[in-house]
Amino acid sequence: MNEERLQHYEAVLDTCIDAVLSGAADIDACLQRYPAYADELRRDLQLILLTSGLDAPAMPQEAVDALDARLQAEFRQHYRPQQQQNRVILFNRLALPMSKLAAGLILAFMVMFTSGAGVVAASADALPGDALYGVKRLWESIILFFANLIGRFEDAYLQIAQTRLDEVVRLNALGRLSQDAIDELLATTEDLVLLVNGDNVLIDAFLEEAETVLTYQAQQDSAHDYTALLKLITDNSPQQPITPPTGTQQSGTPQPAAATATLSPPSPTVLATAT
Repeated sequence: MNEERLQHYEAVLDTCIDAVLSGAADIDACLQRYPAYADELRRDLQLILLTSGLDAPAMPQEAVDALDARLQAEFRQHYRPQQQQNRVILFNRLALPMSKLAAGLILAFMVMFTSGAGVVAASADALPGDALYGVKRLWESIILFFANLIGRFEDAYLQIAQTRLDEVVRLNALGRLSQDAIDELLATTEDLVLLVNGDNVLIDAFLEEAETVLTYQAQQDSAHDYTALLKLITDNSPQQPITPPTGTQQSGTPQPAAATATLSPPSPTVLATAT
């Protein structure tokens, strides 16, 4: 399939998927409307229908943890600063002979599947310690794999970092926060910073929000250590110019900020999950 035909087929397939899944048309109607793509459409639409009713496969918690650890290890191995020139080569031992179109279709379907019914959708709001949290982490790893194949790994990993931040905030509000959750957010944020080579306004916004939320939370929570996490975030956040308040300085003599100053409670945006 040449490039022009491939681009046209993507649009046709997108239209047919919407029609079939919404019940506006069946596969035969799509084949009659687009006879030039009948063979491809029949195969791809049948696959979508076949998998649309499936629940996520059940896996023992040990298997979920092992797979998640392996995928995270692959990430840490391949995304070091000295290897940024090879930044699209991730999970190379798991690479599949798959076109970007196919990977994109699978990723789009998985996101749609996550928003529907079933175990995966139910796990979206799970927190560390919940029964479905292992399913949530496994699903994140699968989405990262396919996002890498279509060149969207940074976007997907940013969503993972936002999810870890949301978990820390929610766990703290519920009185269930552990140092492990803070350390997990630290590791994820560190990987995100290493992954991005250059400015990224979305990641800058994430770091600014994380700094505001966690600085306030750390002031209220003396039971956990936020030092390394806050240092990483502040070191990589966009630097804001400091404007001294009027009427608080003697001429030529800057006044130090009070050491006991506290922040007002922030109103953070509720962060979405990775799926």
